[in-house]
Amino acid sequence: MSSLGNPLVFATRNLALLAAICTFFSVDAIARDDEREFSISEPVFCKEVRGYRDFDRLEPARYTRDDKITIYCEPRGHEIRPVKDGKGYRAHVVTSGKVRKKGRKEVIFEKKELLDYDVTADFPPRAIYLQTILAIKNLRPGDYEFDLTVEDLLDDRRAAKRTVGFTVVASRDVTDPEAKPDAPEPPKPPTPPAPPR
Repeated sequence: MSSLGNPLVFATRNLALLAAICTFFSVDAIARDDEREFSISEPVFCKEVRGYRDFDRLEPARYTRDDKITIYCEPRGHEIRPVKDGKGYRAHVVTSGKVRKKGRKEVIFEKKELLDYDVTADFPPRAIYLQTILAIKNLRPGDYEFDLTVEDLLDDRRAAKRTVGFTVVASRDVTDPEAKPDAPEPPKPPTPPAPPR
């Protein structure tokens, strides 16, 4: 008797096929959920940012008070929606930051919406990057931590946060070994002798 004529064999094969299909869709659903988890990549201190995954890393992350910090990161799992006229897709995220002394909870200063990135493209903008720039004029030399927060404005301000450390040095303690230290102040002219009495 062929397997098609045997009800037990036919039912067993159908159950195995159904289990395989259910397993496939369950794994696929989990993969989609993982992709939708909102997060950001490890922030990178940069000398220069030219585009998506195209930057010059600054190592170590050392700055003087006259410098501006440039940080690169990539959001993942952000909300993407069709625009109202149906011609394109939109994503909208903002970055904020807090600066603290290393190992401390007290916030020295906080900057809201350092970068407001609202993009519309012909295709879903999944591969995007954020370039956050921060002035540190009021920081004294020492070790600091920067709490970078990215919020998804199209998804009830869902947020992701990362913390990275950097160092502020005196202006003559330069980050570039080939750079020259600040020029010393010119010597004062000698005091003229007192006129004879």
